[in-house]
Amino acid sequence: KKLKDDFRSKLGESQKEEMNSAHAHDMIMQDLKDSVENSERAIREKTSEKQRKAEKAASDKKQHAATLAVKEEDGKALQAAQAECTEKSASFNEKQKLRSQELEAMDKAVEILRTPEVQGTAQKYLSLAQLRAGSGPTALVQVAGRKDRRHVRDFLAGEGRRLNSQRLALLAEKLAADPFAKVTKLIYDMITKLQEEATTDADHEGFCDAELGKSKISRNKLTEDIDGLNAAVQEGKSTILALTEAIATLREEVTELVKALGEAEDMRHAEQAKNEQTVSDSMAAREAIAKAKVVLKDFYEK
Repeated sequence: KKLKDDFRSKLGESQKEEMNSAHAHDMIMQDLKDSVENSERAIREKTSEKQRKAEKAASDKKQHAATLAVKEEDGKALQAAQAECTEKSASFNEKQKLRSQELEAMDKAVEILRTPEVQGTAQKYLSLAQLRAGSGPTALVQVAGRKDRRHVRDFLAGEGRRLNSQRLALLAEKLAADPFAKVTKLIYDMITKLQEEATTDADHEGFCDAELGKSKISRNKLTEDIDGLNAAVQEGKSTILALTEAIATLREEVTELVKALGEAEDMRHAEQAKNEQTVSDSMAAREAIAKAKVVLKDFYEK
């Protein structure tokens, strides 16, 4: 009876051990499967993120190249504008200097015309002519006018040669042909014209400076954009590299988890086989004991 109880106890323990082993195996397998699913989901998410980052990096790189091209074109335009403005500035300075000298020459010519000698002569002969003829230039006025005009004309012609000024030379020629009364008006008209030209050229010079300023601002903005895009491209590359490494690590983890699942399954099969063998042995022993009891009973009952 004691032997039978021992085998019965061993059978119960084996069955209980099998149940515990099966439960533990199920728990381990579930944990491993959850880990595999989580890792695979993380791989999918990071792969999707990597794709988005790659697309953005490609877009940033394309925009970076386009902005560089725009900056290069703006650079060429700026160089051309700078060259043109430099040339115009030099021309403006030369013209301003020449105009200033021409204005000085004409101011002196006006001073000559305003001298008492010239004013007195012109008024004297003009009054005589008016008394004799009533109106219109007379020979006497013409003689006086020619003398005064010649004085002014010679001065302006000399200044024209000294300054290499075509305007002063042309004005001197006009003074030789025009009546005395028109001499001052011609000079003042020329002064007005020179002042208007100076104002116009100054406006052009200011416009040129303003355009250069705008071009520099535009180039600075493009440089900032290029720096920002370059930083974005580099950041995208770093993120893609980090995601690639993370995906590789997750895949290694999945491989290890799948391997662990296989090993756990193998261990479970081995334990199950061992427990089944133990149960089978216990059942066989139990049957053997029962048979022995029958034999012994039959023997002693004879």
